[in-house]
Amino acid sequence: MNLFRFGRSLLLGLLLLLSLAAGHAQQRVPPPTQAAGYSAPDWQLAFWVASPHTAELRAVRIYFGSPGFPNLPVRLHLYEASGPDQAPGEDILTDNVFICPTRWNGWYWFDVQTYQLQIPNRGFFVALEPILGSNNFTCFPSLPTYQPTGPLLSPEQPGAVCWIKTTHTAWQRLPNSASRPRYEQLVQLEVTYQ
Repeated sequence: MNLFRFGRSLLLGLLLLLSLAAGHAQQRVPPPTQAAGYSAPDWQLAFWVASPHTAELRAVRIYFGSPGFPNLPVRLHLYEASGPDQAPGEDILTDNVFICPTRWNGWYWFDVQTYQLQIPNRGFFVALEPILGSNNFTCFPSLPTYQPTGPLLSPEQPGAVCWIKTTHTAWQRLPNSASRPRYEQLVQLEVTYQ
């Protein structure tokens, strides 16, 4: 198994597990991802994943930290780096894939083999989009009833690549920020080289 440590932030990190057909090896790639926190509805955060080979995505595993909202669904996106300035572009995952954890403070496993997702050898973006569909979720930190709504991020390493998009804006690369952490998510991707 070829293990790529892609990114880890105080709130959302990505750990890429790449399965090899023969043998096992380990390789670590650039430092953890970081980004500013964001808490408006209808937004996505996308993280760059370097991919040295063309591969097929087999599974996604997400760790949800304990202070988050139970049963808050997230939509999984995988994007090519085909937008302006190598921003997230075309969605590799054209089906709507929603992940709704049954518990917090644990791992949730999602098998994506049926989608036959081809990962490009020039890298790709993994994005999670919190789905806010209830009055139980407060979106604005200035309100007295504020609570976190999704994967808000905080900086850990300079130079990491993170982008944000809302329904009202195009993809924007996030600068360093001193956002405070809310909760932590880890994502593992299992792929098979072709």
